[in-house]
Amino acid sequence: MTSASDASNTCDGHCPRCDQNLNADIVASESCRESWNQPGLGSLSEIDTYRILRCRGCKTLYVQRMYWFSESQDPPHVTDWPSPPAPDWVGQLDDHTLQNLLHEVYGARNAGHRVLAAIGARAALDRAMVLNGAEGASFREKFKALREKGIISETEKRMLGKLTDAGSAAAHRGWSPKREELTTLIDGMKSFLHRTLVLKSAVNAISHPSRPKKSKGISDSSRPSQ
Repeated sequence: MTSASDASNTCDGHCPRCDQNLNADIVASESCRESWNQPGLGSLSEIDTYRILRCRGCKTLYVQRMYWFSESQDPPHVTDWPSPPAPDWVGQLDDHTLQNLLHEVYGARNAGHRVLAAIGARAALDRAMVLNGAEGASFREKFKALREKGIISETEKRMLGKLTDAGSAAAHRGWSPKREELTTLIDGMKSFLHRTLVLKSAVNAISHPSRPKKSKGISDSSRPSQ
Protein backbone atom coordinates (compact mmCIF):
# COMPACT_ATOMS: atom_id res chain seq x y z
CA MET A 1 0.00 0.00 0.00
CA THR A 2 1.20 3.49 -0.84
CA SER A 3 0.98 6.16 1.84
CA ALA A 4 0.00 9.75 1.17
CA SER A 5 3.63 10.83 1.37
CA ASP A 6 4.56 8.41 -1.43
CA ALA A 7 1.63 9.11 -3.74
CA SER A 8 0.41 12.27 -5.39
CA ASN A 9 -0.87 14.43 -2.55
CA THR A 10 -4.34 15.28 -3.85
CA CYS A 11 -6.99 14.27 -6.37
CA ASP A 12 -10.62 15.05 -7.19
CA GLY A 13 -13.34 13.11 -5.40
CA HIS A 14 -17.05 13.32 -4.64
CA CYS A 15 -17.38 13.91 -0.91
CA PRO A 16 -20.40 12.06 0.55
CA ARG A 17 -21.00 14.76 3.17
CA CYS A 18 -20.50 17.88 1.04
CA ASP A 19 -22.17 16.16 -1.97
CA GLN A 20 -19.78 17.96 -4.31
CA ASN A 21 -16.76 17.16 -6.44
CA LEU A 22 -13.98 18.62 -4.30
CA ASN A 23 -10.24 18.38 -3.90
CA ALA A 24 -9.23 15.62 -1.46
CA ASP A 25 -6.04 14.48 0.25
CA ILE A 26 -4.92 10.95 -0.62
CA VAL A 27 -4.47 9.19 2.72
CA ALA A 28 -3.53 5.82 1.18
CA SER A 29 -3.52 4.23 -2.27
CA GLU A 30 -2.97 0.80 -3.76
CA SER A 31 -3.05 -0.37 -7.40
CA CYS A 32 -3.25 -3.82 -8.93
CA ARG A 33 -2.18 -4.30 -12.55
CA GLU A 34 -2.83 -7.41 -14.60
CA SER A 35 -1.71 -8.18 -18.14
CA TRP A 36 -2.50 -11.15 -20.38
CA ASN A 37 -2.52 -12.23 -24.01
CA GLN A 38 -5.87 -12.64 -25.70
CA PRO A 39 -5.95 -14.66 -28.95
CA GLY A 40 -6.78 -12.36 -31.83
CA LEU A 41 -6.37 -9.22 -29.71
CA GLY A 42 -2.82 -9.43 -28.44
CA SER A 43 -1.67 -8.05 -25.10
CA LEU A 44 -4.36 -6.62 -22.82
CA SER A 45 -4.06 -5.01 -19.40
CA GLU A 46 -6.13 -3.47 -16.62
CA ILE A 47 -5.34 -1.35 -13.58
CA ASP A 48 -7.56 -1.31 -10.50
CA THR A 49 -6.73 1.48 -8.03
CA TYR A 50 -8.25 2.01 -4.59
CA ARG A 51 -7.70 5.17 -2.57
CA ILE A 52 -8.68 6.38 0.87
CA LEU A 53 -9.46 10.07 0.53
CA ARG A 54 -10.00 12.88 3.02
CA CYS A 55 -12.17 15.79 1.91
CA ARG A 56 -10.25 19.05 2.18
CA GLY A 57 -13.44 20.82 3.17
CA CYS A 58 -15.17 18.78 5.89
CA LYS A 59 -12.36 16.20 6.50
CA THR A 60 -14.68 13.23 5.85
CA LEU A 61 -12.90 9.98 4.90
CA TYR A 62 -14.20 7.94 1.97
CA VAL A 63 -13.02 5.41 -0.63
CA GLN A 64 -12.46 5.90 -4.33
CA ARG A 65 -12.01 3.17 -6.94
CA MET A 66 -10.54 3.93 -10.37
CA TYR A 67 -10.61 1.20 -13.02
CA TRP A 68 -8.72 1.39 -16.34
CA PHE A 69 -8.83 -1.13 -19.20
CA SER A 70 -6.43 -0.93 -22.11
CA GLU A 71 -9.09 -1.56 -24.77
CA SER A 72 -11.60 0.98 -23.50
CA GLN A 73 -11.91 4.28 -25.32
CA ASP A 74 -13.48 5.90 -22.28
CA PRO A 75 -11.66 7.59 -19.38
CA PRO A 76 -11.03 5.43 -16.30
CA HIS A 77 -14.23 4.49 -14.50
CA VAL A 78 -14.29 6.28 -11.12
CA THR A 79 -16.57 5.33 -8.23
CA ASP A 80 -16.65 7.01 -4.82
CA TRP A 81 -18.07 5.22 -1.79
CA PRO A 82 -20.20 5.88 0.06
CA SER A 83 -22.24 8.13 -2.19
CA PRO A 84 -24.26 10.93 -0.59
CA PRO A 85 -27.46 9.60 1.03
CA ALA A 86 -30.93 10.73 0.00
CA PRO A 87 -31.73 14.23 1.34
CA ASP A 88 -33.36 14.49 4.76
CA TRP A 89 -36.45 16.12 3.24
CA VAL A 90 -37.38 12.95 1.32
CA GLY A 91 -39.24 11.82 4.46
CA GLN A 92 -41.37 14.98 4.28
CA LEU A 93 -42.87 14.01 0.93
CA ASP A 94 -46.51 12.92 1.11
CA ASP A 95 -46.17 10.57 -1.85
CA HIS A 96 -44.71 7.21 -0.85
CA THR A 97 -44.13 6.21 -4.48
CA LEU A 98 -41.82 9.18 -4.95
CA GLN A 99 -40.10 8.46 -1.64
CA ASN A 100 -39.33 4.90 -2.74
CA LEU A 101 -38.12 6.07 -6.14
CA LEU A 102 -35.65 8.49 -4.56
CA HIS A 103 -34.27 5.88 -2.17
CA GLU A 104 -33.71 3.55 -5.12
CA VAL A 105 -32.01 6.31 -7.13
CA TYR A 106 -29.54 6.99 -4.31
CA GLY A 107 -29.11 3.28 -3.64
CA ALA A 108 -28.21 2.64 -7.29
CA ARG A 109 -25.81 5.58 -7.25
CA ASN A 110 -24.15 4.31 -4.08
CA ALA A 111 -23.68 0.88 -5.66
CA GLY A 112 -22.10 2.39 -8.77
CA HIS A 113 -25.07 1.53 -11.04
CA ARG A 114 -25.12 4.80 -12.97
CA VAL A 115 -27.46 3.67 -15.74
CA LEU A 116 -30.08 2.57 -13.21
CA ALA A 117 -29.63 5.79 -11.21
CA ALA A 118 -30.17 7.91 -14.33
CA ILE A 119 -33.31 5.95 -15.28
CA GLY A 120 -34.61 6.33 -11.72
CA ALA A 121 -33.96 10.09 -11.73
CA ARG A 122 -36.05 10.38 -14.91
CA ALA A 123 -38.86 8.39 -13.29
CA ALA A 124 -38.71 10.60 -10.17
CA LEU A 125 -38.98 13.74 -12.31
CA ASP A 126 -41.97 12.25 -14.13
CA ARG A 127 -43.70 11.43 -10.84
CA ALA A 128 -43.02 14.90 -9.44
CA MET A 129 -44.53 16.54 -12.53
CA VAL A 130 -47.72 14.50 -12.10
CA LEU A 131 -47.88 15.52 -8.43
CA ASN A 132 -47.62 19.14 -9.58
CA GLY A 133 -50.73 18.67 -11.72
CA ALA A 134 -49.04 18.14 -15.09
CA GLU A 135 -51.22 15.91 -17.24
CA GLY A 136 -50.14 14.38 -20.51
CA ALA A 137 -48.67 11.26 -22.00
CA SER A 138 -45.32 12.78 -23.01
CA PHE A 139 -42.76 14.89 -21.22
CA ARG A 140 -43.34 17.66 -23.74
CA GLU A 141 -47.01 17.83 -22.75
CA LYS A 142 -46.10 17.83 -19.05
CA PHE A 143 -43.57 20.65 -19.56
CA LYS A 144 -46.23 22.67 -21.37
CA ALA A 145 -48.74 22.15 -18.55
CA LEU A 146 -46.21 23.18 -15.88
CA ARG A 147 -45.29 26.27 -17.90
CA GLU A 148 -48.94 27.29 -18.30
CA LYS A 149 -49.52 26.86 -14.57
CA GLY A 150 -46.55 29.15 -13.86
CA ILE A 151 -44.73 26.42 -11.93
CA ILE A 152 -41.64 26.54 -14.14
CA SER A 153 -40.01 29.23 -16.24
CA GLU A 154 -39.03 28.86 -19.87
CA THR A 155 -35.41 28.41 -18.80
CA GLU A 156 -36.32 25.65 -16.34
CA LYS A 157 -38.49 24.02 -18.99
CA ARG A 158 -35.45 23.68 -21.26
CA MET A 159 -33.32 22.41 -18.37
CA LEU A 160 -35.87 19.75 -17.44
CA GLY A 161 -35.96 18.71 -21.08
CA LYS A 162 -32.20 18.12 -21.00
CA LEU A 163 -32.48 16.09 -17.79
CA THR A 164 -35.31 13.87 -19.00
CA ASP A 165 -33.56 13.37 -22.36
CA ALA A 166 -30.51 12.10 -20.47
CA GLY A 167 -32.67 9.69 -18.47
CA SER A 168 -34.34 8.49 -21.66
CA ALA A 169 -30.95 7.87 -23.25
CA ALA A 170 -30.06 5.65 -20.30
CA ALA A 171 -33.41 3.83 -20.42
CA HIS A 172 -33.66 3.25 -24.17
CA ARG A 173 -30.10 3.39 -25.50
CA GLY A 174 -28.04 2.12 -22.56
CA TRP A 175 -26.21 5.43 -22.09
CA SER A 176 -23.98 5.32 -19.01
CA PRO A 177 -23.34 8.80 -17.57
CA LYS A 178 -19.96 9.80 -16.24
CA ARG A 179 -19.71 10.51 -12.53
CA GLU A 180 -20.00 14.29 -13.03
CA GLU A 181 -22.91 13.88 -15.46
CA LEU A 182 -24.87 11.71 -13.02
CA THR A 183 -24.21 14.25 -10.26
CA THR A 184 -25.63 17.02 -12.47
CA LEU A 185 -28.65 14.88 -13.36
CA ILE A 186 -29.44 14.09 -9.72
CA ASP A 187 -28.79 17.68 -8.59
CA GLY A 188 -31.24 18.97 -11.22
CA MET A 189 -33.87 16.42 -10.18
CA LYS A 190 -33.33 17.22 -6.50
CA SER A 191 -33.64 20.98 -7.07
CA PHE A 192 -36.95 20.66 -8.94
CA LEU A 193 -38.47 18.30 -6.38
CA HIS A 194 -37.39 20.37 -3.39
CA ARG A 195 -38.63 23.65 -4.84
CA THR A 196 -42.03 22.44 -6.05
CA LEU A 197 -42.93 19.82 -3.44
CA VAL A 198 -41.07 20.67 -0.23
CA LEU A 199 -40.11 24.35 -0.16
CA LYS A 200 -43.49 25.46 -1.50
CA SER A 201 -45.35 23.75 1.38
CA ALA A 202 -42.82 24.98 3.95
CA VAL A 203 -43.14 28.60 2.80
CA ASN A 204 -46.94 28.42 2.83
CA ALA A 205 -46.81 27.09 6.39
CA ILE A 206 -44.83 30.07 7.71
CA SER A 207 -46.83 31.89 10.39
CA HIS A 208 -45.91 35.46 11.21
CA PRO A 209 -47.65 38.50 12.72
CA SER A 210 -49.60 40.54 10.22
CA ARG A 211 -48.50 44.05 9.43
CA PRO A 212 -49.96 46.52 11.96
CA LYS A 213 -52.57 48.86 10.64
CA LYS A 214 -51.61 52.46 10.29
CA SER A 215 -53.19 54.64 12.97
CA LYS A 216 -55.47 57.34 11.65
CA GLY A 217 -54.23 60.87 12.02
CA ILE A 218 -56.04 63.33 14.29
CA SER A 219 -58.60 65.24 12.28
CA ASP A 220 -58.69 69.03 12.40
CA SER A 221 -62.13 68.99 13.99
CA SER A 222 -60.91 66.92 16.92
CA ARG A 223 -57.97 69.14 17.65
CA PRO A 224 -58.37 71.45 20.67
CA SER A 225 -59.07 75.07 19.82
CA GLN A 226 -56.38 77.63 20.48
